[in-house]
Amino acid sequence: MQLMTPALRILLALTCEEKTSTTALAERVAMSQQSVSRIIAALAKEGIVEKRLGANGLCVCITRKGWRALAELQERISQAINAPGPVLKGTVETGLGEGRYYISRPEYGRALTKLLGREPFPGTLNLHVNLAERERFLVSVPMTEVPGFKAHGRSYGAVRYFPVSVNGRDCGLIIPVRHVHGPQKVELIAPFNLRRAFGLKDGDEVVVERRK
Repeated sequence: MQLMTPALRILLALTCEEKTSTTALAERVAMSQQSVSRIIAALAKEGIVEKRLGANGLCVCITRKGWRALAELQERISQAINAPGPVLKGTVETGLGEGRYYISRPEYGRALTKLLGREPFPGTLNLHVNLAERERFLVSVPMTEVPGFKAHGRSYGAVRYFPVSVNGRDCGLIIPVRHVHGPQKVELIAPFNLRRAFGLKDGDEVVVERRK
């Protein structure tokens, strides 16, 4: 996948040499001289580069405005790389008690124990979340799907598991493929009682982070 535009490739090549010809530049960036000349003309029109007459003929160099633009781009990339990871904020709600029942099913329990690293506490912490924020957060977290199964004439749907943490402690965020609560509800599991460990009550805010 090519992340750099042709114009950026040319500018980065120009940072390696104070002045260079379009012919040498085309060889460096592996583009035709015609394409390079067209891009140079567009950059010159924006004041990013300029052509100067040197000892070896007409050369191209980056202007002060061009260097400022590159410095700003570098700063933006640095901020994006070093930015803290996304979080999901939710409000504690009392659930229907189904989490305890489903986790007690050995088919779910074995898979969740393996994913969590320890046997989960027999119950879940229900959170009410913003749907858009939930989707933005979950795309940054790897997902494992626990397959559904049939037992005693009943079908149990698949469950999506996301490794997360709360207050620095490892947890799992689970979402049934067949929603019971609706898309604005998520459930947290952990090897301990989340409500008791963090002194939570209905209405309290919980910040969920991607597990490090």
